[in-house]
Amino acid sequence: MSDVDPWQQPRPRVLVDLAAFERVDLAPANSRDARSDARSVPRFARARAGSEPARLSAADRSAVVTLGRLAREGRLEFCSYGEFEAPSPSVAQWRGTWRSLLGEVPVATILPAVDRRALGDDVFSGDAQAGSLARLCARMKHDEGGRESLPFDELPLPEGAVAARSAERFGQLAARVQGHRLADVFHLWSAELADCAWWLTLDPTLAPFVQERVEPGLAARLRCAPVLPDRLLERLGITERDEVPGAASRVVTLRPT
Repeated sequence: MSDVDPWQQPRPRVLVDLAAFERVDLAPANSRDARSDARSVPRFARARAGSEPARLSAADRSAVVTLGRLAREGRLEFCSYGEFEAPSPSVAQWRGTWRSLLGEVPVATILPAVDRRALGDDVFSGDAQAGSLARLCARMKHDEGGRESLPFDELPLPEGAVAARSAERFGQLAARVQGHRLADVFHLWSAELADCAWWLTLDPTLAPFVQERVEPGLAARLRCAPVLPDRLLERLGITERDEVPGAASRVVTLRPT
């Protein structure tokens, strides 16, 4: 582990999809707690929970609580954007989901790598249309009717972007990716343009997918990495873990072995 204090560096920026945290039950799907708490979970969360990972470690639970506190203290910056579903503004709607562990956190808004509104009124411009982002990505990926047919290089860069945006960059990221995973590539692309070094996720399959399907062959390394909560704290060099609400444990400091 590096001896450099991460908090002496510029405040880490972390992409987060708050609505995704609301779709994952705290209790494992087959547990008695999950069944007994079903009434307290929002209907849309129960309907979509099966498509999200529901079993994460106790360390990840504690890490989510810790990350929420660090964000409120201004020690890291959570970022999100309009390509994610809007989260619920009501604390009552978080009950029974991983969002309740994260709590009320300040979230900065970043711009997408490509703003669909700037592309005109077509099938890709409707935020509510299921799969529209993946279809736009498929169009950008393929030569026929793809990047060359969009006013790509004429679109304004997101404010504060730290890297040159190009059709070639997206093409590299998406070269080995198909289907709905193209949207994940778009999120990574937007995050690295906005200088988000991390994408906080509850999906344990995302990081291996990026390592196996996105990173190989890139001309320039990927500047945003998807990470689970406990892994993010490890990468930041943070050893403290906060108490999970309702748990009997206290705040502890984990010593490296």
